[in-house]
Amino acid sequence: MGRSIIRWLEAWAAQNGKAALTCRVRMEMEANMRLYRSEGFVVTQEEIVQREGTTGIPTAHMRKTILLRICEKPSVTSKKKGHSRRGNAQLFGGD
Repeated sequence: MGRSIIRWLEAWAAQNGKAALTCRVRMEMEANMRLYRSEGFVVTQEEIVQREGTTGIPTAHMRKTILLRICEKPSVTSKKKGHSRRGNAQLFGGD
């Protein structure tokens, strides 16, 4: 489910002209770190987050740059003779 959410967010970001996705991940959560890395996120900063009652929580700031590309929908010809309509260009997140 996490991977699906990340991919949905990436598509939304691309369609809305956002340059990147960012998040913070507890470094002790190895599966989460692997998930974000496998989806193209990179660690941009590490910090120890201070919380009462803890010795600090190692946290990674992660970022994924959104690649924008313009895709043209193919022409669609209607049943009316000689009538065609061309789709609008849309932005999609890159792979």
